[in-house]
Amino acid sequence: MVKQAEDLRKRGRSEDLVNAFRLYETAAKAGDANAMTSLGKCFAQGIGVSKDPKKSFEWIEKAAKTGNPRAIKLLGDSYLYGVGVPQSATKAIEYFVNAIKLNEPTARACFGVLYAEGKGVPQDWKQGPRLVSQGCRER
Repeated sequence: MVKQAEDLRKRGRSEDLVNAFRLYETAAKAGDANAMTSLGKCFAQGIGVSKDPKKSFEWIEKAAKTGNPRAIKLLGDSYLYGVGVPQSATKAIEYFVNAIKLNEPTARACFGVLYAEGKGVPQDWKQGPRLVSQGCRER
């Protein structure tokens, strides 16, 4: 069901996006963590549904509670940008580190950007680019 939803989403037509959302929603309610994560992204970006940052966070959080590394990384994004929750670089780092421990490469790259920018951690021009590069290579 998730694969079918992904295919519909890639088409990009309005009716396909609505149908993709419905498929994600059905699979998410059945307990599929990947679908929960995708549903959260739909709510965050308004894909097939009106934007709803709180619902986005709720679905991503449900997926993260299953141990889904991508969802844990997305919780970090939610805190970093204040999507559905108050903005907090400290909380973002906590989730990025947890996702890194689960080998989620984009979390490593995001953490590297925080080092390069000095957000929530001391600015470090050696550590930041190294982590970004490593995360990109792992992807």
